[in-house]
Amino acid sequence: MNLKETFNKFFVKDGSYDIFYFILGLEIIFTFGLINLKDWQWVIALVLGLLLSSIFHYITRDEKYFAKELPRLKREELSSYILGKNIFSILFAAMILIDALIISLIINWLGLIGRVNLDLKLLINVSLFVLGTENIVFIFNKSTEKSYKKGYKRNAAEDKKVGLENWKNLFPSILINIAYVIMFYYFKANVPVYSGILYLLVTMGIFIFIEREKMKK
Repeated sequence: MNLKETFNKFFVKDGSYDIFYFILGLEIIFTFGLINLKDWQWVIALVLGLLLSSIFHYITRDEKYFAKELPRLKREELSSYILGKNIFSILFAAMILIDALIISLIINWLGLIGRVNLDLKLLINVSLFVLGTENIVFIFNKSTEKSYKKGYKRNAAEDKKVGLENWKNLFPSILINIAYVIMFYYFKANVPVYSGILYLLVTMGIFIFIEREKMKK
């Protein structure tokens, strides 16, 4: 499934108001974080990593729109599939972060807050390693995730049940994110950004190779 089709499913076919409220909520959270957590940048890195993981999970495992894509693919379509999923996850997270940065800079320009300091290099590196590891996790865990119902009339108990099940599925990703935040922010691992890019590319290659081998059987 290529990038264009993923965009179409995410924003058009699933284009309920819930998606836009979700994006608005993320913008508020990240803007708040950039303004108030200047000395706690690891929190922003953790939240951004969890956003990447959550989006990647959704566009690869959601039972309503995405879970059935991979089993229907031909061997030659695997490359565009995994590349599209990774690019979409990066673009979505980048959109949220860049918008929040712009809002924060405008507020700073108006003199309402001090200067926003953010180590983008470190933030990008953590994100690349998180997403790369998600590719590996996806090889071994393709469990489908239930979809939330759309609209204003919702069953709160059912939403909680779906949310709890999906968070259980996301638990390995939470541990991965915590591990990388500790590695980069506590132990201050000095890893160049190109290593993160290389790691991401290698993990995509591993995914493609293993899935093609499975298709031979």
